[in-house]
Amino acid sequence: MRITRKTLVTTPASEPLALNETKDFINVSGSDDDTLITNLIKAARQYVEQNYNVAMITSTWDFTMDRFPQWKHTEDPHSLIEPLILPVQSITSITYYDANNDLQTLSASAYEAQLDNDRFPAIWRAYEQLWPETYVRRDAVKIRLVAGYGATAASVPEPVRVAMLMIIKFLFDNREDMPINKNIVPYPRAVEMLLRNFYYNDI
Repeated sequence: MRITRKTLVTTPASEPLALNETKDFINVSGSDDDTLITNLIKAARQYVEQNYNVAMITSTWDFTMDRFPQWKHTEDPHSLIEPLILPVQSITSITYYDANNDLQTLSASAYEAQLDNDRFPAIWRAYEQLWPETYVRRDAVKIRLVAGYGATAASVPEPVRVAMLMIIKFLFDNREDMPINKNIVPYPRAVEMLLRNFYYNDI
């Protein structure tokens, strides 16, 4: 069961790219454009994160859904919960509103998680456990987790960082909106080449 609603709880403490290395890549030596370049670093990170459902630097996220997998969705108690983000470091908590609409915290012994798979993290019920029944509401279940490659830019895969640099270079050199034309690529094709081995943009 895939989750469709996610909320950033704790923002990353740093960016995947430093200002100086970005300026070196785009061939800027002065400081006049430092504010612009800093904003482009953030914009490039957010573009990759949102388009590929990934967290670069360690951050905390909430994922909500209206029920656990087995209730009103499938009769298979083994159904997975698939958080829409990569990579997942840890599950902080799973809370839910029970049949009486009272907020409960699911015991960590009631579920297991596969977090070492960078492409398909998943949570499933533990052996001989069942997902609890929930109250009928859109936010019946909330999963809080920590995601990201690590606390510093050094943890982010180099192809991803290079792809971000190419996006920034393109945006820096093309500061006006691009015309609508199917023959114009909105960013270098090499960006997709660098990113596609790490992420699927349709998860």
